[in-house]
Amino acid sequence: MQLSTTQALAFVQQGPGGARAEVHAAAQLDEVQRRQWSLVWGEVTASRAWRDQFSGWVEPQRADGGPAPAWRFLVAFDRDLDPELSDLGYADSQDGRAWVIQPLRGLKGAKADSRATAWMASLPTGYRLLRRADGAWVASVATQSDGQGRVWLNPQLPPDEQLVASALASALLLQSRGH
Repeated sequence: MQLSTTQALAFVQQGPGGARAEVHAAAQLDEVQRRQWSLVWGEVTASRAWRDQFSGWVEPQRADGGPAPAWRFLVAFDRDLDPELSDLGYADSQDGRAWVIQPLRGLKGAKADSRATAWMASLPTGYRLLRRADGAWVASVATQSDGQGRVWLNPQLPPDEQLVASALASALLLQSRGH
């Protein structure tokens, strides 16, 4: 059994009008933890063979105090080194909504004048969330380079999806500092 270091993250994302979302995540799960997560989320999440993953769930609560469908997410960071791969992970809700998580690549002003520079320019500088069904843009988050810490949300999303997207963006920003 291969053991790895695990980073745990939990916080509450505040939304407009009193809406909020609890976020729970972990990075680099070992085999025991993967089996435990499979009991909660099923074999789809647990059977991923990705070495360096960041996964968790978002539990939104509406402004009126009522629950909203929970979301789970998984990002495979070991896949971000391959510029041919477009999807690094996913987020999906209990009511069937699904997003893909893709890397944003390229450093501002980087020139591919050497192999090292070209490789650095190909590394992800952030992530974008797209609706799986139609490819519509949901949100973007800059985790590296000049825009670090910036989050863009699609203003036409329903409020509950804006809350989940902002919570996931916050998790990616917080995790990127330890990655």
